[in-house]
Amino acid sequence: MTTERKQKLLLYAVLLMIMFAAALFMNRRFVQIDTCLDNGAAWDYDRNICSLDCVGDGKIWVEEKAACLNVKER
Repeated sequence: MTTERKQKLLLYAVLLMIMFAAALFMNRRFVQIDTCLDNGAAWDYDRNICSLDCVGDGKIWVEEKAACLNVKER
């Protein structure tokens, strides 16, 4: 295998790893929200946290939006 071909394969490998890392980084929040909702909790978009207690936070559960919202936002 020539040096030029090795360099090209190395470049493709590095680019593939960069693309994979970028995809993981971009989908991280989606996975957090999905996991939260799968566990029966609610995602608080204002604070970016998974909330198990809407009432304790002074909010209500809105089924259509699958989130805890302030009464005014409903």
